[in-house]
Amino acid sequence: MTNARGRRNDRARNQIASIIATSMGGGSKLLAKTWWSIRKGRGEVKKSAKTFYNTLLQAGIPSEEARQITIAYAKPAWELLSVRNLIRMAIEAEGGESPPSFLF
Repeated sequence: MTNARGRRNDRARNQIASIIATSMGGGSKLLAKTWWSIRKGRGEVKKSAKTFYNTLLQAGIPSEEARQITIAYAKPAWELLSVRNLIRMAIEAEGGESPPSFLF
């Protein structure tokens, strides 16, 4: 009788471990895709800011003013692609006031 109970407990543990491993694997895959998308987006923002800066210089705008204009142009997109901002947007989308429990 004890042996059968032990096998059931082992099966239950294996099933729980399988569920946890599956959820962690799926979460990791989503995290990797999100990270890659953020990285790619930030690269595009940086590239377009550089192009914008060069265009301003060609138009005859002094270097320091062109730099300030470019920063003002790129800053909103750069901030939108920050991890903290994405977490804040997720919290707001859920209608919650506090951060998700996985952050702590």
